[in-house]
Amino acid sequence: MGCLLVFHKTERETVFESIWNLRQEVMARNEVQGEDKKNTSIYIAMGEADLDLKDSSKMMELAQGRWTGRTSSKTLLQNLRRLWQQGEISNLQYLMHLNTLAGRNYNDFTQYPIFPWVLRDYSSEQLDLTRPEVFRDLSKPMGAQDEARAAEYKKRFDNWLEPDPEHPTPPFHYATHYSSAAAVMFYLIRLEPFTSAHVHLQG
Repeated sequence: MGCLLVFHKTERETVFESIWNLRQEVMARNEVQGEDKKNTSIYIAMGEADLDLKDSSKMMELAQGRWTGRTSSKTLLQNLRRLWQQGEISNLQYLMHLNTLAGRNYNDFTQYPIFPWVLRDYSSEQLDLTRPEVFRDLSKPMGAQDEARAAEYKKRFDNWLEPDPEHPTPPFHYATHYSSAAAVMFYLIRLEPFTSAHVHLQG
């Protein structure tokens, strides 16, 4: 039996407590009846609803550790990095796990999973992935990948004029976050529920 649970963040503690109690009851029942414990699984909608955690005992171990609180986020991250470096999970799985550990999920448009821009060269007909200059500098934001863009945003920060002295806004480099509900709806507008959400947003 597999269960997909979707809940509001305000109900998180109550739901987690219920999941924990359910898990204890299932384990006790299986021990009495001699059932295969693998027949019962719980899936939480945290960005991995399409991933079968029973594909690997290690993946199940990571999943259990995440929601039972028996494994710290630091340990989970180290285990994930090791699995990724050894080729046991794909780039997509690794990034989705990172999004989950960061608190991102498909149920919150303001915290939708994100993926980094990793390339810098978009003009060559063929990419040589052995050349470091093909990749962007991940130590810097997208607005500082080259001197021209960095200067543009620095100018915005330095020349900021407060439009409302009574309610001052601190100077800023970027007017929006790199991910927002509006951006998610814009890029996924051809898919529901993003289509309806975008219509609702635009009034």
